[in-house]
Amino acid sequence: MPTNNALNMSSPGLQVFSAGSIIGRTLEGTVNQIAVSNKDGDAGDPTVSFDTYRVLSTQPCFLATVGTTISDVTGNSTAYTVLFDTVVFDQGPNYTAGTGLFTAPVTGKYFFYSCLALQDIGAAHTLNYLTFATSATGAYIVRSGKLSTIVGADGLISVQGRITVNMSSGNTCKIAITVGGGTKIVDVYGDGKSSYFCGYLCL
Repeated sequence: MPTNNALNMSSPGLQVFSAGSIIGRTLEGTVNQIAVSNKDGDAGDPTVSFDTYRVLSTQPCFLATVGTTISDVTGNSTAYTVLFDTVVFDQGPNYTAGTGLFTAPVTGKYFFYSCLALQDIGAAHTLNYLTFATSATGAYIVRSGKLSTIVGADGLISVQGRITVNMSSGNTCKIAITVGGGTKIVDVYGDGKSSYFCGYLCL
């Protein structure tokens, strides 16, 4: 076995014994996460620090929108699970457009926000529920009353809500809309910008 002296060292700084030889190594950081200065320690102690801005490429975060109007889904108290068909981004991925479900990849606290543009609201539609339906802790509901009095000049009204919930790995969250009091003529308006669902792991 070689002795630990200058003849056995291949470079200045940090040294390790590997495969019968003593060779130089460096400490490496990760871009936008951990920075390392004086990586081989040759000029002094290596310094490890967090970058001012950190981009975590695997941190759960998503945004999905309704790209095309979904017609006649509620109005008669039907609870419709919204299928946000256009995925703008989804780090994971953890959101499934075909089911409208976000699935938590890890246990933690998750923030969710949704805004829905509704169309064809009539005077008889006096009930509205926007629901964050989770398999972890049940349903969280945003309630509003008669909507026809606040419909915009374009025939649309937006309902929105937000929630932070505890979720375990594998738990799901989806958005449902229920409009009642009238007939099943209410649409979820879709243009890629007006109806959307987003969320991220916050803790």
